Amino acid sequence: MGNLLRSDFIKQKKSSTFWVCIVLAFLLGIVMAALYYTVWINIGSSLQATQALMDQMGVEKETFEEALAQFPEPNMFEYANACLSDTNVLYIGAVVIGVFTASEYSMGTIRNSLSRGFSRVQVYFSKLIVSAVSMLSVVAAYVFGGSLASVIMFGFTTDTGKTKIFLVLLAYFCLFLAATSFYMMISVIMKKTGHAIAVSIIFPILIESALGIITMSNHDFGRISRLWLFRTFVTTESMCLNGEAYIPLLVAAFYFIICSATGLIVFRRQQTS
Repeated sequence: MGNLLRSDFIKQKKSSTFWVCIVLAFLLGIVMAALYYTVWINIGSSLQATQALMDQMGVEKETFEEALAQFPEPNMFEYANACLSDTNVLYIGAVVIGVFTASEYSMGTIRNSLSRGFSRVQVYFSKLIVSAVSMLSVVAAYVFGGSLASVIMFGFTTDTGKTKIFLVLLAYFCLFLAATSFYMMISVIMKKTGHAIAVSIIFPILIESALGIITMSNHDFGRISRLWLFRTFVTTESMCLNGEAYIPLLVAAFYFIICSATGLIVFRRQQTS
């Protein structure tokens, strides 16, 4: 298993796609921090006037508050959290995982690994571990870019206690592992790089759109819809700060187990030639 992992890490390290995505994630983090800062300066500094304008336009107060909550307050931790809760970075990770995993079929490296005596379980979890490290690397680059920009703007400031910061980071860490297992499962099922990337990006968007429409017509459905993995990211900080850190942790565990089990079952039954 150690030799297999080492080989997979070397292949990923040599992947140009991986490094391009790392750089893009870092730059995107800087850009998003700058955009958030601009919006906060223009809106956050005049909340009463902005809310009055929204009232004149017929926008409900609750809707305005939900929209405003998407923009981080001016301190470093809030900007880092904005990066962690932004599901856009997951799509960059999906590209990295799709290229790394699905391309193994076309290049025949999975078949070669099996012929060397490694079991399908070992091969699958080796890919999963490398994919998880790749996903966390992309996220780290994105958060570093956003945090670097926020430090320049505000310095090392935060209003959140260390214990709660730890809970938030732990919850996000588990959710990113769950997202990795989700994308890995899709890559194994699709087997082709282009198909894997397309499904990994489009499928969550379709689900998100459907949940959004249902929630608009039935507000009671809103809390249930947060159990969808990609919606849990958005509410993770608030749940952790409100003593509900167990919710994102349970959601992450559920998706990780289901997606890993499904992907492994499919992988063990499919032909790799």
